[in-house]
Amino acid sequence: MTIKEVAQQAGVSVSTVSKIINNKAENISPATIERVLTIAKENNYTPYGKIKNTWNSKGFTLGVVLRNVSQDPGLLKGILAGAKERGYAVLVFDSGGSCQQEQSHFQQLERHHVDGLLWQPVQGSVVDVEQLGIRVPVLRMEEERWYPEIFFQLGLGMTRLLLNHAHTGVALIAGEEMEEQEIRAGYQQCLYEAQISPMSFEQLPTDQLTELVAGGISAFLCTRLDQARQLWQQLTGLGFGVPEDVSILTMAGENVGTMSQLSAQMVPYETYGNSLMKTLIARCEGGEEPEPPTMPELSLTSEQSLQVAKLARRKPILVLGSINADITLNVSHLPQIGSSVVSHSMSVNLGGKGANQAMGVAKLGWDVRLIAKVGNDMDATMALQQLNKGGVNTAGVSRDWNHLTGKGLYPCSGGWREYAYPPAWSESGYDRGVYSIYGSPVSGCRILSAQYRAISGMCPSGRPPCQSQWGEKCV
Repeated sequence: MTIKEVAQQAGVSVSTVSKIINNKAENISPATIERVLTIAKENNYTPYGKIKNTWNSKGFTLGVVLRNVSQDPGLLKGILAGAKERGYAVLVFDSGGSCQQEQSHFQQLERHHVDGLLWQPVQGSVVDVEQLGIRVPVLRMEEERWYPEIFFQLGLGMTRLLLNHAHTGVALIAGEEMEEQEIRAGYQQCLYEAQISPMSFEQLPTDQLTELVAGGISAFLCTRLDQARQLWQQLTGLGFGVPEDVSILTMAGENVGTMSQLSAQMVPYETYGNSLMKTLIARCEGGEEPEPPTMPELSLTSEQSLQVAKLARRKPILVLGSINADITLNVSHLPQIGSSVVSHSMSVNLGGKGANQAMGVAKLGWDVRLIAKVGNDMDATMALQQLNKGGVNTAGVSRDWNHLTGKGLYPCSGGWREYAYPPAWSESGYDRGVYSIYGSPVSGCRILSAQYRAISGMCPSGRPPCQSQWGEKCV
């Protein structure tokens, strides 16, 4: 087809077609530009400018320089589909992650006429497009604001998903490519908000896995599917169960085949490639750019390698016992029968067998629930505050507004402490009508730890309810 035939079909002059083809259509309406370019592409019109190998005339061919095609094959598939849909041919150059190879591709581009260039730079790229004299539209993928933002949000959302599964030790395995840097930024932001320290690796920490898991890492977030597969093999080889002991969450593109062993967030690279290509074409033709893709919903391929953190899966321990205010009196010597001593200093601390057991269990990292009673005084407030601060669930602690909290008086001389006054907790003790063995916070507990006189007092017959309800789980 000649330029005259293009002009006749479009209903415009030859000079108008020439201006459009040679990117000099500043005063021509978008509708006319679109009509002329559509006719030229449909009829494979080849301008004389292309034969002269200039950058100015349209040849309906686009250049694509990708960092590593094998990493995200869906991206290239979307790019080719977008170009084909708009009538463009594509020259694809794969840099294979090499800066030297990338430079070689740009040198080759100087010998080819392309209407525009889609570029995914290699990490550490030294290519200067302006210095090379490339005068066609160049779209750097990382400069499209929506593209890196999507990966930031993916890192944020996937990390939040792990936190929602009660993982407080989450390690990230991510490289230095732009997409992985954005995922790392999202991961760090999420942990910062949760006040959790991040731990990131560029490569699999093969020699440190046992130490990491023993140190509290219960989940790994991998940006690459192949690394996630290797991690699964290494963890299982060390005797760790996935996801029983450690969860693994990764990312994958479309059509990656079966991943029955891994939980992966699908990333629609094909959609992104298509959108990037259509944006480049719009800039080449001076048309309206498409709307950017939306953030993909968090939707895993499966939950085969994702589970609630092991510590969070443990059933809580129930403690049934006393809460006292332990009053320590510092004296010069311990009192004898019939004698008096003067104390010049004293301290009030949380005490009672139930409170002490509950605090000890909580320090071991277990979920512990306490059933007890406190009175109507400042000692009760002190006890509840310390228990809550120590991580003890006090939903089962009731307050008796008609009695005082039990007190224990302990004279102390030279580091020796002697029990001197029995606490009064038994007077306001454990009302069977208040605590049901089947109700909250009892239900779902794994172990019951109780003072014998407390649980026997709950049953009018004197028989501890644990014999019929708890069996051997009561200690």
